[in-house]
Amino acid sequence: MARPRLIDVAARAGVSRTAASAALGGYGRVAESTRARVKEAAEALGYETNRVARDLRTRRASAIGLYLPNGSSGHAYYMEFAFGAAERARAAQYPVVLLAAGESDSALARDLVGGYVIVDPLDDDDFVHRIIGQEKPVISGEAPENPESVTAVVAADHHTMMGRVLDHLDAQGARRPALISPPQTSSWARQINSAYENWCLAHARKSAVTVAPFIADPSAIGPPLQNLFDGPEKPDAIVCAQDEIAAAVAGILGGWGYVIGTDLLLVSYVDSLSNRLNSPPITAVDLRPREHGAHCAELLLDVLRDEAPRDGAPAIVAHDIELYVRTSTTGSPRTS
Repeated sequence: MARPRLIDVAARAGVSRTAASAALGGYGRVAESTRARVKEAAEALGYETNRVARDLRTRRASAIGLYLPNGSSGHAYYMEFAFGAAERARAAQYPVVLLAAGESDSALARDLVGGYVIVDPLDDDDFVHRIIGQEKPVISGEAPENPESVTAVVAADHHTMMGRVLDHLDAQGARRPALISPPQTSSWARQINSAYENWCLAHARKSAVTVAPFIADPSAIGPPLQNLFDGPEKPDAIVCAQDEIAAAVAGILGGWGYVIGTDLLLVSYVDSLSNRLNSPPITAVDLRPREHGAHCAELLLDVLRDEAPRDGAPAIVAHDIELYVRTSTTGSPRTS
């Protein structure tokens, strides 16, 4: 007799699979009557909710391996992503193994790791290639260089969002928007650069891009920023792509005599507490990292619970993001 699956429990209880998972995992807003009905259905079908105990008994791999870009541990975006993935895994009673770039192949292939969640995979990150080479399910937050190499991709539409950011700056009077970007060694960076260049071409604006490391040190952002101001046409708006650098840019520009939000408009493409607490608060894109991590973990759980296919073309799943306009872009930049 086939082992009962979560989807079978959901069907018997007359609820969605997501509601059944929340009811059995003890998370989310689920009515007590629904929770009781789901638990009754699980008991009737013989569905085991203690996944770790069952998988240890059957020698079935159950842990989730989570890999963040090397050097990202001090950045709020990646910590939020990790918390989201861990919370969703914990609710489903799956442990999470945090992987470091120096792990050996034997550690990668440990018996209890059933699949992996990665985020912002860099083209030249050998560890990402080693993870994919384990031939276990991989869910990627943003696409790797070869999307066909993973099980599913959860990605935002950065082309559209960058267009929204630039349209907003244009509506505020900016005519020389510049971009601080990481090297184009990731799908995310390529999308942002492509959208920026296409927008400038469509609006007859001269593009101005300066490059800073993917995991940028805010204290070292001065030289790339200076590059934007060395020419005769100085920017009147700046979009900072990387996490945690916009507040540092605001501080440097303030030292140069610019009033952010009046003399020059400033946007961070990754929202964080430093943007919200800055004076003035910085307009930013909320990439919703906690929800992103949770979504990736949920897709991997579906595969590990045999509720989604392991093979075939990778699923491409949309992740919603939002632009929050704050004081740093509500004025009109000076034109002189």
